Amino acid sequence: MGFFVGKAFVLPPLLTPLLTPKIDGNAAVILQIMASVSIVLKTTKKLVNDEYAVALRVIHNRLCKYYLMHSLVSDPTLKFRVNQKDWRSPQPEDNGLGRFMKTVPDFRKMNDILGQKLLAARNLLKEYAEDGIEFNFERFEEDIRSIESRKSFKNKKSILLKDYYLSIIQEHEQN
Repeated sequence: MGFFVGKAFVLPPLLTPLLTPKIDGNAAVILQIMASVSIVLKTTKKLVNDEYAVALRVIHNRLCKYYLMHSLVSDPTLKFRVNQKDWRSPQPEDNGLGRFMKTVPDFRKMNDILGQKLLAARNLLKEYAEDGIEFNFERFEEDIRSIESRKSFKNKKSILLKDYYLSIIQEHEQN
């Protein structure tokens, strides 16, 4: 997690935005460590054709939970599973973002979605820290899923009930 340089304890730059300073009654600063998130290949369960599921991994207090990407994305045509040889694991410079390699069809689109999901998860953690909300997996799951449902709701064209019935009547008159 961190390392000592001389007498000072140094945290890697990835963890510092996820620390929430709190001040107790004695004016001492206490750092509350929030969860960490990354996009990984879930290798604990092999799927068909030697493929593994891509997941958002959340770690908090040494507890780990995986949220499969296909359950977080509303587009059913995208298959968020891949062979290990077609997956690039997150490197330190990637800030926790694993990626599909060029050999995967639609790799650019899926990598963009992975980046958006990771950013959304980090923004949620940042909101929790700013609002002083204690992290728990149930709240996080509800919030991360509600982001996708709100986005898909915004993309749907709103139509009045009257217009809907008029379009049905016109279809029947044409037939």
